Amino acid sequence: MKMNKLLCTLSVAGTLLCMGALAQGQDFQGQLDAAVRLYQDGNVSGSASAFEALRQTAPENPDVNSWLGFLYLKLDRNNEAVAPLEKAVGLMPSGLDVLNNLGSAYMATGQYDRADDTFRRALAVKPDFFDAHYNMGNVAQKRGDHDAAIDIYRKALAINDNDPFVHNNLGVSLTAKGMDADAARHFVRAAELRPERALFHQNAGLALLRSGNAAGAIPHLEAADRMDSNADVVVALAQAYSDTGQTEKAMAALQRAGSAGLSNAGIFYNEGVMHANAGHWAEAVEANRKALALNENNIDARNNLGIALYNSGQFGEAADQFSRVVSAWTDTGGDRLQQARVNLAAARARSGQVSAAIPVWKSILHADSKRIDIRMNLANALYRAGDVDGEGFHYRTAIKQDANNSDALMGLGMLDYRKNLLLQAENHFRMSVRANRSNVVAWNNLGLTLERMNRKKEARYMMQQALALDPNYAEAKKNLDRLNAIPGVGR
Repeated sequence: MKMNKLLCTLSVAGTLLCMGALAQGQDFQGQLDAAVRLYQDGNVSGSASAFEALRQTAPENPDVNSWLGFLYLKLDRNNEAVAPLEKAVGLMPSGLDVLNNLGSAYMATGQYDRADDTFRRALAVKPDFFDAHYNMGNVAQKRGDHDAAIDIYRKALAINDNDPFVHNNLGVSLTAKGMDADAARHFVRAAELRPERALFHQNAGLALLRSGNAAGAIPHLEAADRMDSNADVVVALAQAYSDTGQTEKAMAALQRAGSAGLSNAGIFYNEGVMHANAGHWAEAVEANRKALALNENNIDARNNLGIALYNSGQFGEAADQFSRVVSAWTDTGGDRLQQARVNLAAARARSGQVSAAIPVWKSILHADSKRIDIRMNLANALYRAGDVDGEGFHYRTAIKQDANNSDALMGLGMLDYRKNLLLQAENHFRMSVRANRSNVVAWNNLGLTLERMNRKKEARYMMQQALALDPNYAEAKKNLDRLNAIPGVGR
């Protein structure tokens, strides 16, 4: 049983803003200096208020408008940032910083075409303007055009290969294109450049894990777990531990997450997988129930709950769970649906609902007629149901597919025995034991056939063969005792 495949959303780094230089107008110098100092001291809101006041007296001043738009962006007042930045660009059409910030404002307000055009204007002024390349990549990424984003981010890295945010966001777009190994290299680089950022370690660990490098993922996931633990990190870390054979660490990580209140269906799902792999079925039942309590539509957890219940001997409830799994997967078809049907039929049969298992076995064979194991289950069920024609058809079909199928040959022998076709029964039972010398039931049935044919000494020998294979086979022991009690047969 494999752990749940990770479907975590990668996090994108933010937009680059630019703070322009301040022109030194004599009339406003003192007020401008004070407004700037407020920003430098960390009072962004106070600085914005000061520049708002300055704009009242100097609405055409490019520096005031540029700064005010920049501060609005810092305060996430993105809609308000657009007007002063448009004013500033009108006054300074070649100003790189103000063009970059206006493009960022357009991007933040969902005006992606305008943002792209504005960043291109900046690049027309300075083709190697790093910030504009980076932000254009972000626009393409937000549009879902990951091919364009990849190309633009690579151009940005050609200008500055040491920017962790570009490496991170390039990794996100590469991941969206299914290029996990390439993405992992960029996420790792971002984490190397900014090792204190949990986000970069998380993305690196997830990408390495997806690309099959569980050992390489562990240090990054451990770092992310120390800095800013979350359910995605814990699930991935547990999977990495499990994939590298560190089962105890994997279980400890999942249990620690549960104790810390990181309630997540994926955590309990993977805890269930770990318990199932260790054969701890009661614990697997409990973990999968918790996963379903958080997300009742997690069909994989429901399927695994059915498996755990089945292996715990709770066949009736297992059948109920498998029935719901089959219903959920009917539209998708494929191997998962087939296996769910196999599990459903097995659980129904083991819970005494053999008649309810028969149509499920038939549906499996309709999809895959080569499943001899399923055909034998169906034939044996039809035998118990008294469907002579049905059982005979499926036993014969199984033999056509595998001429040495010992159980199918034995099934035909049993059918002959019930019809009192003893010579045919003897032949089929002998063929069955030749095909599988360990088939104790076939030895016993051959003995019963020979006894009915009044060949009791031969029958006695067959019972002895059965008991030699399985000394605890009660049916053969009872038959041998009966034969030994017949004068002239037993010794």
